[in-house]
Amino acid sequence: MKSSCLLFAFAIMQHLPAVEAQPNYTLFEFDYTGQPVPPLGLNREGTSVATNYNRALTEGMMFLHQDRIHQYENAKEPTSFGLMWWISSFSQLDGVNGWTGKALMHIAEEDVAAVVAAGATVNQGLGKPWAETASCVFIPQLNIFKCTIVGTNDNYVASFWDDGTSELFGDPYEAHDEGDLSPNGHTSAYSSISKMQVLSKDQMAMKDSNGEPIEATVEEFNRLYDKAWAASEGIAAEGDESESTDEDGGAEVITGESNFSEEEKTILEEDLEVGTSNGTRLLTRISHGLGFLLKTFL
Repeated sequence: MKSSCLLFAFAIMQHLPAVEAQPNYTLFEFDYTGQPVPPLGLNREGTSVATNYNRALTEGMMFLHQDRIHQYENAKEPTSFGLMWWISSFSQLDGVNGWTGKALMHIAEEDVAAVVAAGATVNQGLGKPWAETASCVFIPQLNIFKCTIVGTNDNYVASFWDDGTSELFGDPYEAHDEGDLSPNGHTSAYSSISKMQVLSKDQMAMKDSNGEPIEATVEEFNRLYDKAWAASEGIAAEGDESESTDEDGGAEVITGESNFSEEEKTILEEDLEVGTSNGTRLLTRISHGLGFLLKTFL
């Protein structure tokens, strides 16, 4: 009896009509002919899966430009935007091919406004660098590095996979947080897909709000990270005036704005449009001591 039921179900499935793709969707097509599985340690291009990993540790830092599309939990249309990461301050664990580190993320002010309109919760200031933590570990079973960047004052996660090539892919997301009382907290969960370009230290030129070059060193990164993290947490960074008292003698809450000098608060009124060799435009805002200028893409 059981076998008859299974045969009947199989017969029905055989007569189900094929599902046709929507006309505006891009289907995945790949020629598997002559495409052997790369041996452990090599990627599909025949180069080392540790190319980006080793360069980051050698240079003491890593730069990424990411394009992504967000689908928020509300009924609004998805929104797309680009962002930049500067990752540094690496630490390692014996016996593990991986690192933990800190990250500074920068989104142009107009892009932040767009994602907020789509449903995002943004606890960081507009046009300012955001302090995040990062990790990356080699998974031998998958022959790839699994990487994650996490917000320090929100519950979003940017996950991606590094196979050593210059173009990487990932699926950033944010889960719903019932305890999030910030504006848009009830609509901020999202799913996302992304692609990113890995950039070397030599391809980056950074300037502060006064147009002065920012030296790409671990020490300078840590200084800027401390300021960005302190601003997002409403406290003063080390070396800044940490507190003042009001008329009642209590400690005044230090906001992100108050952690920067008037000179550092200067923001260029015009966004920079940086052309790239592949026709993509990066819109960046130079603000609060951190702005990313691309010399060229790989």
